[in-house]
Amino acid sequence: MTNQITYETKFNYGDMVYLIKEIPATMACNACDENGCIKTLTGLKITCPACKGRGIFTLDDIKTWVVIDEPFVISEIKIRGFSKTNYSVKYKVRAPFAGCHNPSELNMFSSREIAQWECDRRNRPSKRIDLLDIIIRNSWKNSLPLPEKINKCYEYYREHGILDRDIIVNKDNVLEDGYVAYLVCKMLGKENVRVILAT
Repeated sequence: MTNQITYETKFNYGDMVYLIKEIPATMACNACDENGCIKTLTGLKITCPACKGRGIFTLDDIKTWVVIDEPFVISEIKIRGFSKTNYSVKYKVRAPFAGCHNPSELNMFSSREIAQWECDRRNRPSKRIDLLDIIIRNSWKNSLPLPEKINKCYEYYREHGILDRDIIVNKDNVLEDGYVAYLVCKMLGKENVRVILAT
């Protein structure tokens, strides 16, 4: 008789999910006024050499998170177990007109509203700064968060490679929210971190 292990998954077979993806930002071409072609001195129209006839430029270094319009259905779940608590889950999803995808669980959501909320969160203005440059208020220094909160954030990072919450600072780099994430970054020995700018 073999021992049966049950693993928890975020989604189940047949669930409808919404995916988000990162797309490059675009900028209108000023050389051709977004027409894709320009007139020569003789009046001849030629393909705009600046944008190659597209009327826009793709800015690969600036990206935006968006919700994919059509919902997907989970068609396959693969679990790779190493122990009762150490395992990985991979999903395969399908949509009638979008084909088959293998998305990260971090980019899958149970409703369009939650997916949009996550896109809005990821699209907030951010910057990278040294962890040492973040200023912690005395009130936070004198009251540490519960160890359970720190452990949960730390374990999430170990499993997914990203923090489960943002570090939010104001224009003077004073921490406004995300003290748990800040402490976990210190535990991990991070020197440079991405922070969200408070609005």
